[in-house]
Amino acid sequence: NASSGAITVSSDIDLSATPTVTTLHLVTNGGVTATAAAGGIRVSDLAISANGAVNFTDADTALTHLAINTTTGAVFFTEADGFNVATVNGVSGLRTGDAQITLEVTNGNLTVMDTPAARDIDASGDVSIFLLGSEALFTVDSGANVFGGPQFVRADNIDLQGTITTAGSAVLFEPRQGGNAAIDLGAFGESTPNTLELSDAELNRITTSSLRIGNTTGGVTVSAPLTLSGGELLILSQGSVSQSSGATITVAELGVTTTNAITLNEANDVENVNLVTTSGNVSFTNTDGFLVTTVGVLDGGVSTDSGSVSLTANTGNVTIANSSNDVSATTGIAITLSASNAQLTINSGANVASSAGGVQIDSDKIAVNGTIDAGSEAITVTGGKATLGSADRLANASPLVLASGAILQLNGFDETVSSLTGDGSVVSGTAAASTLTINLAGNETFS
Repeated sequence: NASSGAITVSSDIDLSATPTVTTLHLVTNGGVTATAAAGGIRVSDLAISANGAVNFTDADTALTHLAINTTTGAVFFTEADGFNVATVNGVSGLRTGDAQITLEVTNGNLTVMDTPAARDIDASGDVSIFLLGSEALFTVDSGANVFGGPQFVRADNIDLQGTITTAGSAVLFEPRQGGNAAIDLGAFGESTPNTLELSDAELNRITTSSLRIGNTTGGVTVSAPLTLSGGELLILSQGSVSQSSGATITVAELGVTTTNAITLNEANDVENVNLVTTSGNVSFTNTDGFLVTTVGVLDGGVSTDSGSVSLTANTGNVTIANSSNDVSATTGIAITLSASNAQLTINSGANVASSAGGVQIDSDKIAVNGTIDAGSEAITVTGGKATLGSADRLANASPLVLASGAILQLNGFDETVSSLTGDGSVVSGTAAASTLTINLAGNETFS
């Protein structure tokens, strides 16, 4: 009754055994509540037309098709064994005019069908989908659209043939709670048990400012090339993050956070890079230049709390911005710019630091506006010219090794190192006087 107040389902309603009743349509000017204590509905098709919040928390509710249209208030719907978002008795899809939509399936699949509605799930706030059963499948059919944001999907399997759209907010995919599923980015279909598989085509059906995938102990593998049209890709893991041969990543911004090794050594094409782990080595290769910075919600920079860092640009320049971690490691840092005349720039305030293993830089040009600290290990310049942007850019306790052809240009600034070796050279580079102090046993100084 459209003129009535709120509807409360205070005891279970089971119409599933009544073959003449396949559809139930609840119509109200208020909200609809089915409590967890005793308020489940079992019917093939359920439609709700309301003017208030819709709250179904009784997991005994079991449907085949669901459609909800409320002008105001949040939608929270719990169901037992899987259902389809569909058209029921003239109501198409799920819609709330001013709030979030949350769907939870205890043990079963959920499919968003292509209904006559332009947006088959339409929320002005968050969209959260929880599939709690093992190997449960969330499907967005071809032509269907899920709108709202941010969006959060927790399911062991996802088949995205339709589209997901947010208004400038994030989309997060992760395996179900407590799962240790692996994640395969690039794979087609849902053929591998205990693995969340998402293809490049599926990921490109998502419109979002931030695509976030992970929160699993099973590790993340990029198994085929990914070419994402915009925004940022964040990989959130507690396992290793790696890519197969030829499985390059092309995206404007890439962020990875994990507790294990990060190995991304294919010819990737990324503009902004942010790779952080608490344990294991970090290795990244890019086809051209890139910026080490903060991506999305992650701690910035490229860092490991227990391991080494290796950064390679096949062409182009690399800039290390002043972010929270900059570039840091515990067993060594190697930065390689392979192209002729390429420049590594360490911005003012940025720090490249390793507590052991040394810091090695191979680049034709090096602008040291920030600092380099290798502890008691060597700072090694394998070639090219390193130019200081101000005084004391190199850690006083670190030995300096200038390989044959390498040049340290003081640029009118004073610098101190613990020792100087190699066949390279030190030049002032300006008319202004520069002093290089070498802290040998006798604390010898020359200008």
